[in-house]
Amino acid sequence: MVCRYAHPTIAVKGQVMVIEHLGLNVADPAAMGDWYVAHLGMRVVLAKDQPVPVRFLADSAGHVMIEVYHNPKVAVPDYWAIDPLMLHLAFTSDDVSGDHRRLLA
Repeated sequence: MVCRYAHPTIAVKGQVMVIEHLGLNVADPAAMGDWYVAHLGMRVVLAKDQPVPVRFLADSAGHVMIEVYHNPKVAVPDYWAIDPLMLHLAFTSDDVSGDHRRLLA
């Protein structure tokens, strides 16, 4: 199944607002960033390790960024325990079955 959406620009009181990024507190931002680059076609647009490790990852179209960071002031959520109906990140694919097998491998 391929899902494609047109992204209309919506002006609210003369201001155009777009999502700049979504931030996720994770245990190892460098490793997660490397995996997303190697397997999902994302690219690192900013990498810092001080004062907290952080990677800003852009999608291949350059439309959306994900910030993965580790801030020890708060607990890393147990993402595996969160129902995907509550939180998930979705990518488009022209070959869902093939990409599923590739990512599992």
